[in-house]
Amino acid sequence: MVIKLNITDEWLSMVAYSNSGSGNTRQCYEKGLKMFCHFIGETPEQIVKEYEESKLDKFFRRKYTTMIRKFIAFTSENYAKGSVQTFVSAVKSFFKYIDLPLGFIPITKNLVTYHNRDIKKSEIREVLTQCNPRDKAFFCVIAQSGLRPFTLCQLKLKHVEELYKNNIPCLVRVPKHLSKGKYKLYITFIAEESINYLKTYLKKRKDRINQESFLFTQHGKEEAVTPANMSQLFMLRLKETTIKYTKSEGIGKPSQLTLYSLRKWFRNRANIGADSTFVKSWMGHTLGTDEHYFSIEDVERHRKEYAKTMPYLQIETSEKQIEQSEKIQELKTKIIAQDERIEQLQKDVGRFKHFWQIAMSMGEYEKWQLKSEIYRQDMILGDIAENEEHNRILEEMEKDEEAKKRIEDTIERLRKKWANEK
Repeated sequence: MVIKLNITDEWLSMVAYSNSGSGNTRQCYEKGLKMFCHFIGETPEQIVKEYEESKLDKFFRRKYTTMIRKFIAFTSENYAKGSVQTFVSAVKSFFKYIDLPLGFIPITKNLVTYHNRDIKKSEIREVLTQCNPRDKAFFCVIAQSGLRPFTLCQLKLKHVEELYKNNIPCLVRVPKHLSKGKYKLYITFIAEESINYLKTYLKKRKDRINQESFLFTQHGKEEAVTPANMSQLFMLRLKETTIKYTKSEGIGKPSQLTLYSLRKWFRNRANIGADSTFVKSWMGHTLGTDEHYFSIEDVERHRKEYAKTMPYLQIETSEKQIEQSEKIQELKTKIIAQDERIEQLQKDVGRFKHFWQIAMSMGEYEKWQLKSEIYRQDMILGDIAENEEHNRILEEMEKDEEAKKRIEDTIERLRKKWANEK
């Protein structure tokens, strides 16, 4: 049986083939060619027929080169430069596939015309309060994993095998055929909030799911949700909030906030706690030459790195709680460093008949407490010969920052003195 395709389908099949079967590329190119054909009032078949009946290539080439330039000017009034470039690339691809002649077509610089703004944690929380269990889980997973909406729509329960093993963070495996461009498999993780939302949603489907079930399905069906549908739902939930943002102003002018704002939020927040190479890998980005040296086989190493980002990815946690957590961690690090310094001091003065003990207590700022016993044998301390003088300095130190500095200077002088004696 011979399947006969029309000329447009043949071309689109080649487009998909050369782009690893990307459905998104196919849709964009199909839209671009349709827009051009509508603009000039001809079908793809009519364009090909005109060329076959033309006697001279130069007239055909000149006509359609001019039309494409006018098409660029027309679409530039309503679309961003990147979108216009995609439409023009689609038309040029069609002409090249059919072997139709074209003259010079200008290429715009790859500039971003419309910048989406960063979404705030409080705004994500506000959106989630408007959502049903499925949508809440979907949006939260993107924000805490960096997954593309298309990829998340195609994931199955088997790709989140740790979901019911109480592993936090929970591993997500993205197979090669679901990655953009289908060029590699990769892993990412989801945090506790996403795990809980996902379990709550799946509980409603417990009698109908198995390892081959899609994570997110259309209501009342077992078919996967689509990125377009979830994007529309996100925009609807966004409109129900009090969040202020610039909304879409017609064709080609996107909203300041979109579903992809959640993915951008993950990128910005995860970069605070983790190495950027790991973050890029979790988002399914190419790593350039680092691809050859970076491994996803060591899952536990990735898990530990992701764990560093979790405080910054928590949606229900306030910024104040995060700041307190960071302060506690900073103080713990300083205590470890101070313990090392105490140990070194003990080694320095170990051969003498006195002992210095320095400790750090936790508080809003570092507070030093210095206790010492001085044995008056052979005037070991030299600069501080009497206990009375030493106690006076201790009292000053508790009240005065300069006194603390003098004590440290004294310790340093004594260390040098003892080093010379050795």
